[in-house]
Amino acid sequence: MWEFTIVINQKYKYFLDYILRETSYAKLKVISVISETEDKSYLTMAIEVSAMQRLANIIVECICNIILLIYKRKFFRERLDLSKCESINKCAFLKTLVMFDSVADMEEIKQEIILNKSIDIDSFYYFKLPFMREKWDEILSIISASVYLYDNDGLTDLLKFLVNSLDNCMPKIDVYFNNGRFDIYDNKKSIIKPKEILSTAEESMLSQIIELCPKVINLHCVDNISKDTIDILYSLFDKKINLSN
Repeated sequence: MWEFTIVINQKYKYFLDYILRETSYAKLKVISVISETEDKSYLTMAIEVSAMQRLANIIVECICNIILLIYKRKFFRERLDLSKCESINKCAFLKTLVMFDSVADMEEIKQEIILNKSIDIDSFYYFKLPFMREKWDEILSIISASVYLYDNDGLTDLLKFLVNSLDNCMPKIDVYFNNGRFDIYDNKKSIIKPKEILSTAEESMLSQIIELCPKVINLHCVDNISKDTIDILYSLFDKKINLSN
């Protein structure tokens, strides 16, 4: 058996469920145990050696996504003054910055990952990825000098520009509202589980749509979405949105 342990800050432990979902989607027979200390959560996985490489590939992909979703977002949130922005605009802006150039980011992060017996994601980010922070700092310098940050209309224009620069990765999604949350389905009618959990259901939904960057968005729940969120969805995706009962 091959064993590997992922260590993550306690407040981000929900990402361990994301990792386990990915192994489940791949139909890997993984034995897993989650444990906790005062400030850390641990996911230990074991698998037959014959399937080791498949699991290792999933772990690497998940670690890259987690680095972007936690630390890239945190990097920009702490360094940009978004105090004048509406909450939903702030959420959309930070998510768009996370997704901007994310393919290149992930390839660079992958080069630094060595799967031995365990990896502490927090330590890995701070000690192994200083070059990523230097790269993001260059983007920050350009954005910080932009007049777009000083009003919501200008920020929306900047957001639309950034979203249009993202690669389309979903041909179509359908969005429904069920039991206080938004569920998003792909073109094969399979639910797409979100990787991250944000403050509100609307923020989580908007964040997920930006990440998927679909060509067609069928909204089956417009009555359950606030005007501010509808406005920003239309400003970012415009003719890609269809309203459906």
